[in-house]
Amino acid sequence: MSNRVLFAVLSGLALSVRAELETAVFQSQIDAASDAGGGRVVVPAGRHVVGQIDLKSNVELHLEKGAVLEGAVGLENYRVTTLPYSEGTWSAVVSAIGVTNVAITGEGEIFGNGTAWPQPEDYGGNQEGLRPRGVFFANCRGVRLRDFTLRDSACWGVVFKCCDGVDVRRLTVDSHANANNDGIDVEARNVVIADCDIDAGDDGVCLKSNDPDFVVENVLV
Repeated sequence: MSNRVLFAVLSGLALSVRAELETAVFQSQIDAASDAGGGRVVVPAGRHVVGQIDLKSNVELHLEKGAVLEGAVGLENYRVTTLPYSEGTWSAVVSAIGVTNVAITGEGEIFGNGTAWPQPEDYGGNQEGLRPRGVFFANCRGVRLRDFTLRDSACWGVVFKCCDGVDVRRLTVDSHANANNDGIDVEARNVVIADCDIDAGDDGVCLKSNDPDFVVENVLV
């Protein structure tokens, strides 16, 4: 069964089951590509409801034009991570921790479904750990983002924490769906952010310095 036929079959299932199965399909392809030394995993055109997808070293996640990765609602669909010197806990629709040479490319979209998540007034305070980011990279080296759209994140949009070597070009970030809808948060070194269109409900591009052992430097916007 081809990937396109498989995803067409999955699209008719209940959202919770669909998210679990579609996440497993993409994750298995990413794992296999990384185990083989690297490669490209293509997200075909269409709407794909997923929980958290974890990128691995030497893998490019390519979003075809017309492809939408829609983040499932509910923390049970995500792996909540605690990191030193962090603002809350972490989860994301697409994440990577401790990997090298990774990329997200293509003219598709990552949709955070932010309006479907609790708003701050519902539980008092921001409590950022209760809402996933859009895209999150921690302790990564060699990150390349190109051309895709991030829309309506449930929390921050694109986040780099303690990363080295980040190249972001031609991204569109459109996010006013919830609180703390930052565009791009940068705790990283050797960074270029260029030709991006950011319309965010909070910070557009925000440099952060939380970890006293990590120096944020050489950032060009």
